[in-house]
Amino acid sequence: MSLQRGIFYAFAEANGVTKIALCHHRDDGRNTVIQPLAYCREKGLGGFAELRGYPVIPCNLCGVQENL
Repeated sequence: MSLQRGIFYAFAEANGVTKIALCHHRDDGRNTVIQPLAYCREKGLGGFAELRGYPVIPCNLCGVQENL
């Protein structure tokens, strides 16, 4: 997650906002933003990462990991 997106999420939480539109369009550049895990619950992803031995990189932007 980018720092900018973290700011959006923090603002949304503080103001009771539950939907965020990032407004990407066809001419935004050569890169396409995809969210392949959009329908997966974070709890399930952590277990899957552990099962497969994938490293979990700490992130203090979204606020879901304790002590960060």
